[in-house]
Amino acid sequence: EILGKRAFSITLTEGKKHEIRRMLNALNCTVMRLIREKLLFFTTRGLTPGSIRELSEIEKSKLLTTLKLTD
Repeated sequence: EILGKRAFSITLTEGKKHEIRRMLNALNCTVMRLIREKLLFFTTRGLTPGSIRELSEIEKSKLLTTLKLTD
């Protein structure tokens, strides 16, 4: 998704930030900054850089189930 003259959004369902850098390097584009906005079902919405928050009991349960760490 194009966000502006020098900004756009890429959504990967798998992979790492290095993959994005390699893809854009192949297009002769330089990556200035990457921001991970979502991991699994967690988002960074509402958090300032460096801040943390506790997971709710529902989030903890969902995480453990997703990672197959519970019955």
